[in-house]
Amino acid sequence: MRRWLVASALAAGCGIGNGDGVGTTGTDVGNPIEVDLAFTAYDLSIGDVTVEQASIAIERIRLRPAADCEGGAEIELAGPFDLDLLDPHGLGDVPLADEAWCRIEMTWHRDEATDTAIRVAGSAGGDRFEIRSRRNDELRIEALDADGFTVDQATLFVAFDMAAWLDGVDLAGGDRAPDGSIPVNEESNRDLLERFEENVESASRLFADADGDGALDDDEHDDGDALAAGSL
Repeated sequence: MRRWLVASALAAGCGIGNGDGVGTTGTDVGNPIEVDLAFTAYDLSIGDVTVEQASIAIERIRLRPAADCEGGAEIELAGPFDLDLLDPHGLGDVPLADEAWCRIEMTWHRDEATDTAIRVAGSAGGDRFEIRSRRNDELRIEALDADGFTVDQATLFVAFDMAAWLDGVDLAGGDRAPDGSIPVNEESNRDLLERFEENVESASRLFADADGDGALDDDEHDDGDALAAGSL
């Protein structure tokens, strides 16, 4: 069951429900804006490399208000969430108060069935490749404005730049499996995996759906459009 939790260390509130399994507990969020938080990828073709599959598994997502960024106040989206970045679907109507926000925190979740938190697959110079990462740390997407970011669009995109994810990952020089494919994981081509994992923090951005069409268009993910950027 998906839950949105609004919590505060400063005050305790009463729990309310909306009848469809989505509950809110904690402080009064004022007049919330219901935002669809979606996860997507872009820049799928990099030279002779094409990303054809990309997915992430997240244990939980927290949004922190700028007025109490290091304190106890937060909105938590309780997972786990298994997200297909090439077929993005939003997490539904997340109630964000009409205020500034300083950070989104995402805790990676290693899916037990696949033993993977981040997966990217496709072709490199005609050969198949697959990258599997077991990350279990936290990714912080920090507001670029010191005062935080505000939300007035119906959709926000947590977006990952595949060109940045694969920057310096020399797939062509990687060791091949017997079938000619290029596996990148803890057991094979570990040096490439380490470079890939180093890239993850700088490859994440938060963008608004400026034209309200529910998609992150090519003219909506320039660095200048970003509301927040990732750091570990």
